[in-house]
Amino acid sequence: MAPQKRRPRHTSPLGARPGAFINLSANLRFARAGYLASMDAELAGLPALPATRDLLAAFHPVLFHYFSHRAGIPVPDLHVVEDPEDLEAPCRLLAAHPYMWEHKDAKTLIGAKRAFKSVSMGGGLPVAMFAAHGKPFVFRAFLGMTLAKGREELAWNIWERFHLPLMTVYGFDREEGPAVTHIEPLELSELTERDLRYFQEVSERPYSAVSWTA
Repeated sequence: MAPQKRRPRHTSPLGARPGAFINLSANLRFARAGYLASMDAELAGLPALPATRDLLAAFHPVLFHYFSHRAGIPVPDLHVVEDPEDLEAPCRLLAAHPYMWEHKDAKTLIGAKRAFKSVSMGGGLPVAMFAAHGKPFVFRAFLGMTLAKGREELAWNIWERFHLPLMTVYGFDREEGPAVTHIEPLELSELTERDLRYFQEVSERPYSAVSWTA
């Protein structure tokens, strides 16, 4: 059964829970500065966006794939690869370990093996592999909103599940529709003037996709 489409709910997270902590850091890997900032907010009794559990789910490709699928976010098939002989092409490879953000696309098996060596840090760590079918897409989202036409619902659904205020979304447009491979945090310093104006606009809107219950 196809997941039901969800619409934004127009209530304010800050109004619902005064003092909410909105984490705009891009250094959100486990035990890094941004992760620790969300953890400190939670320990102080404040709701954090994103919460530490969101961060753990968002930036490990296997967990991201699992929780996205459960939330009705379209994702391509994923395979965890430890042996380069199990690679297929064309493919997208992501680090299935907490030490880097890196992802690489490869059109040939030779290119895939070269990419595998880089992403697996010399072959010692597992790699998540997605079949690279369709046209790749990339777009930015700000508190669940995006300027990318046709991506509005997708951006909102990812925000509802992972609560990343500033993010870049990566995936492929397939015949059956878009599929998201992963998301990455977006640095404030990377925002264009247009991005900044839009972020200011959406941050002032009275809406939220957040459930404050555990």
